Amino acid sequence: MGKLKGKLSEKMFFLHADALYLPFKANVFNTVISFNLLHCITDFKTALEGIKRVITDGGKSAITTLVQTNRWSNPYLNMLAESGALISRSQGELLSAFNDLEMHITYKVKENLAFIKYG
Repeated sequence: MGKLKGKLSEKMFFLHADALYLPFKANVFNTVISFNLLHCITDFKTALEGIKRVITDGGKSAITTLVQTNRWSNPYLNMLAESGALISRSQGELLSAFNDLEMHITYKVKENLAFIKYG
């Protein structure tokens, strides 16, 4: 196992949990980070509901996920989706889920990676 260089804040902890059933009370986190999760799960809307539930009023979330764009790499995303390695979604599908949950976001897409800020 690698050695930790530096010191972690005592306010930070790491937990391995099911993203579809977050084991936390509502409104407990100022920040939620979700990198490259949403394209790995079928029911990504449930994961978004969980994120929305656990963030405090005024809290923020940073999310990344792969999305379809007008790039040459779309066939590769589709191939990975067909193999079961990921779920290939359009930007419209992603934005629709946030809108349905009334999660007002800002986002940008670079190549096939969406960078999303909530809160």
